[in-house]
Amino acid sequence: MQIYASCSAPDQQIVTSRLLTCVADIEAWMTSNRLKLNADKTEFIWLGTSQQLAKVIPSPLLINNQFITPLNKVRDLGVIIDSELSMDAQTRNVARSCFYQLRQLRSVRKSLPSDACCTIAFIASRVDIHSFIFVY
Repeated sequence: MQIYASCSAPDQQIVTSRLLTCVADIEAWMTSNRLKLNADKTEFIWLGTSQQLAKVIPSPLLINNQFITPLNKVRDLGVIIDSELSMDAQTRNVARSCFYQLRQLRSVRKSLPSDACCTIAFIASRVDIHSFIFVY
């Protein structure tokens, strides 16, 4: 389940109370259908530019007697989203994963045909260039 709301920084308290009301309604519906809202897995993030985020007071939400503090980055369907939507953390994660897979292929490269090794070397050089451009 995901809930989104848009507001300006001065309207933070109003939108927060609306979100909590919405969560309470969803929790009531879930309870009536023998489901449980798991506050332990609940994440909360404010999105905006660095100037907008500087105006937001990062107060936690109280859901099921648990305080949910705003995070700087969350994972949504495998994509890491940071509060400024810069995609830096996601890019770092993809580059790290690619390098891991390429290191795994290094151990079996003697078993591969030479054209496959050339393709792997090309991919490795492209990943290296892109990780340098986007991450560092």
